Amino acid sequence: MKKKTVTGFSYVFFLFFGLAVAGCGEKDTAQNFQAIEYRLGRLEQKLTRLELREENSGTRESRMKRFQDQLRELEKDEKTLAMEIRKLDQKLDLLQKEASKPAPRVVRKPPLRKPVKKVSASPAGQTGVHVVRSGETLYRIAAKYGMSIRELRRLNQLSESQFIFPGQELRVFSKTR
Repeated sequence: MKKKTVTGFSYVFFLFFGLAVAGCGEKDTAQNFQAIEYRLGRLEQKLTRLELREENSGTRESRMKRFQDQLRELEKDEKTLAMEIRKLDQKLDLLQKEASKPAPRVVRKPPLRKPVKKVSASPAGQTGVHVVRSGETLYRIAAKYGMSIRELRRLNQLSESQFIFPGQELRVFSKTR
């Protein structure tokens, strides 16, 4: 397009120039020549502006293409994120369903006890049975029967790491009851 514009402009220039020289006298020719020069300068300015517009148009087209490419990438990212969000929502729903189910009830079984060896009664009293109630401790039970914790553990064959639980039967000396 640039070549056609320059060629067309050259024809217009020579046409004006030829008409000015052929049809006028010297005085008119000088005035006509100045008018033609002025018009020619204006045409050069317009041509320069057109060329700039053409260059800007190419720049705009390349920018537009880059923006379209970026938009496509963003759309792909949006789709990927939407899929990830759906997956996370599904996982969350499953976790909420599992959390809403009642927890399985854990029943603690008493430890298996070894057969009780025969223990001789203390001289102050005889052996009896104490049923453990909720909140009781070995210390409290031993104190109730006037025994030490060590004696209570030995009599019931309880190690240091074993716990007592409600409903458990413990052998005790009935010194003071």
